[in-house]
Order: sequence, then C-alpha cells, then structure tokens
Amino acid sequence: MRIGLQAEVSARAEAQVSEQIQSLQQLYKEQKEQNIQLQQVISLLNHIANLQKQKTETTNNVVRNQWEMVEKIFSVIGRVTPDSFRSHRLPLLNLPKDILEILRQGQLEYTKARIIAQLKDEDQRHQLLVKTIEENLSVRDIKSYIQSVQPPKSSQPNILPNRMKSAYQRIKQAKVWEDPNKAKVLEKLLGQIEALLE
Repeated sequence: MRIGLQAEVSARAEAQVSEQIQSLQQLYKEQKEQNIQLQQVISLLNHIANLQKQKTETTNNVVRNQWEMVEKIFSVIGRVTPDSFRSHRLPLLNLPKDILEILRQGQLEYTKARIIAQLKDEDQRHQLLVKTIEENLSVRDIKSYIQSVQPPKSSQPNILPNRMKSAYQRIKQAKVWEDPNKAKVLEKLLGQIEALLE
C-alpha cells in the first residue's frame, strides 16, 4: 500500500512539474506576444519583489500594466505565486543545457534537476541523469550517488574560503540588513566570527 501511495504522490508531483513547465512556456509565449523579453520579465519580477519588501507601490503605469498581465497569468496557473516562481523556478533557467532539456520534456522533477546540476563533471552528471530517468531515482538516491562520486570535502582545500566568499556575496546581494530580524541574526553571527579572529 505504501509503494502505491508513493507512486501516486510521485505521479502527482510529475504532473505538477509538467504543468508548471507548460505554464512557464505559456507565460513566455504570452510575454513574447506582448514584446516583453525574458530578461525584462525577470527584471520586472525582481523589481516588484523589491517594492514589496520596501512596502511601496509602483508609480510607473507601464510597469503596473506589465505586472497586472503577469499577475493574471499566475492567477490562471494558480499553483505558484510570482514571488515563489521568481525564487524557485527562474533559477532553473541557469541549469546545464542537458538537464534543462530533460526538465522541459517533463522527464525529470525540478527538485531532482537542481540536485543533479550540483555535479560539475559533465560525464558524471550525464550518467546520473540517465540513471535517474531509467531507474526513477529518489532525491535521497541522487544525493547518495553524488556523495559517492565526489571527493570528500576535507580533500577540497579551498572549500571554506569559497564558502565565505559565496556567503558574503549572497548576504550583500540579498541586503539582509534591511530585515530587522535577519539583521539581528547576522549581527550575532558576525560577533561570533569576530570572536573567532581574536
């Protein structure tokens, strides 16, 4: 019974991802018809997200009209909000081409695609991609496979400096200090780092 339930859940998830990909394609088609390029849509989604964070509204009529069109499309989709789409679905466009193509064909869930994309070696990634599709590997299986083919983290000498650099860039880009709750957490963590340096 549990296997049947898992298969049903998996089938539903695949149907949802396929539907979302089709919705993305429809969104792109409608935007193209309205002569809005993909980068403009990304910029619009980011701009509106920033305005919402600042609790302000747009005064530009062109932006407002474009935003109304985007909201209308998302209301038709109904399963995802523009902010969720911006945060979780747009980054999928940066996936390696082979993974993105399989994702667009609906042969792979986006959660699995994001994990497989973490594998930098193209041959290993392709093998894992084929294996995942043929054997319907779970997310846990994919993560285990990646751990088995990647060298242990201790043998990666630059991991900490790279993580520090990446974290700094992400904090700077996200402007964490603008959110009072996050700013408190950041201040506490910075205090710990400074204490470590003394």
